[in-house]
Amino acid sequence: MIRKEHIQNKYHVNASKIYFSGMSGGGIFCFLLASQIPEKIAALAIIAGNIAKPNTLADAPPMPLLYIHGTSDFIYHGTKDLITAEQTVDFWIKHNKCDTVPKLEKLEDENNKDKSSVTKLFYRSTIGADVVFYKIHNGGHHWPNSRFNANNFVDFDLGILNKDFDANQAIWDFVSDYSKKQNSQY
Repeated sequence: MIRKEHIQNKYHVNASKIYFSGMSGGGIFCFLLASQIPEKIAALAIIAGNIAKPNTLADAPPMPLLYIHGTSDFIYHGTKDLITAEQTVDFWIKHNKCDTVPKLEKLEDENNKDKSSVTKLFYRSTIGADVVFYKIHNGGHHWPNSRFNANNFVDFDLGILNKDFDANQAIWDFVSDYSKKQNSQY
């Protein structure tokens, strides 16, 4: 049996800088992990994943969240099992004691052929657990700036793949600012 200490030592894991990220079902799973093992998580980065019903996060401590979602994504407006993307953001804003009025930044339309655009909404937290929402107007169920279009691999239309920003870089830029030791107040 492999022990966590073995993995931490062999792979030089910094236990204060463990970040969870996922897309779609992986993002929904990350929210579940945030409710089950919040003491392990320094920050979350979720793409196209909403909080499941019922919301089990009320007792979890606040934690920084980067949230990326397309408004034309088939789960943006929720499902019978998921709350909406807007409700997900609203939950985290309240939960993390954030300012309710965000700092808005309209990202440059790097690829006007994709017929989508991005607004970055930054919600400053009074306890160090900020929320950043990349709202992709007309964006579909995709990982932004992916090298492949997932529409080519499914039998239904996932919507527009936004190419205006690099989700990988946005995730790293966000999560790398957080650690459990640094932000022990949340």
